[in-house]
Amino acid sequence: MQETGSTPRPAKKPVWAVQTTCPVPNEHDVLRVFMEGAKALNRSTAEIKAPSLEPVDMEWVGHCTTKTKSAIKEVGISPEKQYQGLLQDTSASTIFHLHGGAFIFGSPAASQVITAKLSCMTSARCVSVNYRLSPQHTFPAALLDVLLAYLTILYPPPSSIHEPVPHSSIIFTGDSAGGCLCLALLQVILHFQRTSTRTIRFHGRNVTIPAPAGVACLSTYGDQTLSLPSWMDNKKYDYFLDAAPYALPGYPSCDIWPASPPRANIYCNDFLLCHPWVSPTIAESWNGSPPMWLACGEERMADSSKVIAQRAAKQGVTVVWEQYEAMPHCFPLIPVLNELPQGKRCFRGWAEFMKICFEDPSELTTKGTFVAAKTAKETEVPCSEVIDLEFGEVTWRMKAAMLAVEASFSKWNHEAAKEQNGNAREAIPIASGI
Repeated sequence: MQETGSTPRPAKKPVWAVQTTCPVPNEHDVLRVFMEGAKALNRSTAEIKAPSLEPVDMEWVGHCTTKTKSAIKEVGISPEKQYQGLLQDTSASTIFHLHGGAFIFGSPAASQVITAKLSCMTSARCVSVNYRLSPQHTFPAALLDVLLAYLTILYPPPSSIHEPVPHSSIIFTGDSAGGCLCLALLQVILHFQRTSTRTIRFHGRNVTIPAPAGVACLSTYGDQTLSLPSWMDNKKYDYFLDAAPYALPGYPSCDIWPASPPRANIYCNDFLLCHPWVSPTIAESWNGSPPMWLACGEERMADSSKVIAQRAAKQGVTVVWEQYEAMPHCFPLIPVLNELPQGKRCFRGWAEFMKICFEDPSELTTKGTFVAAKTAKETEVPCSEVIDLEFGEVTWRMKAAMLAVEASFSKWNHEAAKEQNGNAREAIPIASGI
């Protein structure tokens, strides 16, 4: 599944694609303050194990102009020269992109068709992060990777091919699991700003960890418990099964799944499902956030981003919310659907939000829009009314679902251990539908 889901999907038009690596700093501050924050927000009895801090691969992507097309085809061109070519064709604005894939598959190469299109529509350069995947690497490994990548964009070490990029010229973007990681990374930054963690040592310097200019997420997978009403109410519009393929009967076992020690959720320890860095939907505060663009279809995970949009708007954050009637998860990225008026409208809204964030964020105002299926007619919806669900009920539902998953899985695991029936197994009671 990981190999198939990470297959390169190159852009249709010539683009710059430059691979680089974020080196690990000699200091231990990044891992130390990250784990202090993760543990401070942990309300469960589960231990959060610190992952190792590893080098992180990235891909810089930029649209190509007619003048530089021949340079792309030059054999043996160095990464440094490729990057200089990219700079000629793009602005200094930077889209920090995190790919989707349910945390278990995907790669910068597989999402190049997305990053290239966003670069073309905004004239910005994109940098796509190759974060660690589950189940081999559980939470918080992927989130630590994207934090290291963000710091490297802001404060590149001497060996980097890029110059420092100011935070006011960076926007986080992501789809599905990538959208979740974008919002989780924003929660990491906001936590640092609310605590005494003002500076850290990074490659020999004292640096701050500022928020980006904006966050733009499509079909955010923000609730790992899948406990909100839309998960069942919108089932007819979406392509997700009630259980993930790897949790269905007869799915073959392998060296990495089922996990050892066993767990129900493929991304994290079951008792961490309601950690705000795992499920940002349950985050209590978005105060201090930059402007947000959140869009989704009438999909099973719609409520997870609706809750975030409504709560952030009520707390004074500028929020641009878009929902598309009868459209499934990540519909603008799906062939055929991306050619519909709704698919084109969504991608255009995504790009326009970023352009305004880069050029003049003061022009942005909080606004909600519902786009009809047959006519593509747009109806304005107040962001304070996108979901009829109080935050207290949201947290109750999510915490109850987390406890139910853990209880069911413990019982299932106990019975399965008795039978030991090889690869064939009953469906795992799992809090992950993709």
